[in-house]
Amino acid sequence: MIPDMEATPSEKNIENYYYFDALRAFMVLLGIALHGTISYGMESHGASWPFSIGPQETLTLWPYKDAKNHAFFDYFHNVIHIFRMPLFFVMAGFFGRYSYEKEGRLAFLHKRKKRILYPLIVFWPILFGLVGLGLLPLLNLKEEVTLSYILSVSGPIHLWFLFYLLYCYSTVVLLERILRSGWLEKNMPSFSSYTSIPTLSLLLAIVISFHGGSVNAAASFFPKRGAFLVYFIFFLFGWINYGRASRSVNSYLTNITALVIGLGIIFYLTFNMNNLAEDNLFILCFLSAFSAWSLIFSSLGLARRIYLRPHPAVTYLSTSSYWIYIFHFPIVILMVFLLKDLTLPALTKGALVFLLSTTLLLICYEFFVREGKVDRFLKGK
Repeated sequence: MIPDMEATPSEKNIENYYYFDALRAFMVLLGIALHGTISYGMESHGASWPFSIGPQETLTLWPYKDAKNHAFFDYFHNVIHIFRMPLFFVMAGFFGRYSYEKEGRLAFLHKRKKRILYPLIVFWPILFGLVGLGLLPLLNLKEEVTLSYILSVSGPIHLWFLFYLLYCYSTVVLLERILRSGWLEKNMPSFSSYTSIPTLSLLLAIVISFHGGSVNAAASFFPKRGAFLVYFIFFLFGWINYGRASRSVNSYLTNITALVIGLGIIFYLTFNMNNLAEDNLFILCFLSAFSAWSLIFSSLGLARRIYLRPHPAVTYLSTSSYWIYIFHFPIVILMVFLLKDLTLPALTKGALVFLLSTTLLLICYEFFVREGKVDRFLKGK
């Protein structure tokens, strides 16, 4: 899903960051699971970060609610939603810095154009046709389907991540002199610095609370100030940490403790969201940011501990992730539509949507995309 990650550092004096392949593969699968099961939760979900649940959210971006639902999916969605995209921005910043240092400014910008801008220009209209004009109206049969409704539902769709990557890359190029001064590298915590989580969480909480408690990057083609600041913080954290991740490795106990703390906070917030949002907005923002950073740090730490060498299956899934990211949305919606009349439990339906969508996407990649024109196009070749 991250365009720069095909160029994993491999020089003799640089660590091979194979664990990023595992993280990218896992995060892409979580994206399919998130969108594939969002219809089966008990609450309404939107696209705001850090949480897409609560009275301020509607089903505008996901207009179908299945008759079968389960509270597990509300917690499941919040866990994935709060750290998956921030972690992608961290990894994008990390490998963006690697490409920038290796290729230079002009080659870096040229490659971003081929790997991100061109796929946006080509694939967004296709996805708009599939999702906005085709599948979402099928799911939203009770609504009057108008052009304004379709545009409000579609927007940049899930490709908002690519738009924001372009904004982040452009910003770091503009800030080149400041970033090269070395001040941020001296003061920015490393991937293994768990003691910095409270400080990073406080910074995010200030930004989020200043913008009303949540930010939404998926609602517009142009960056919103709050959403850009939030995701740029994650991106900058990864950018500054290029070359610093190998200095120390935390123990399994430290990583698992951070993971449990993050999951525990999200569990508490999922079922106490409305009370906190009304009376203690800043506390909600801080706890949300703390859980996000805890899951990001623990994911990086555990992946580095567990994934010591490349594995063919993980490498394959990681290589296919850009294709899966772009086209999983219409596939997932189609599966939800095909299963909507089945009288199966919500957990069963969610599992079926995930398995069927993943299988179909991998079949399409293997037989119609891999090493073909589309694959080369996505790789900027």
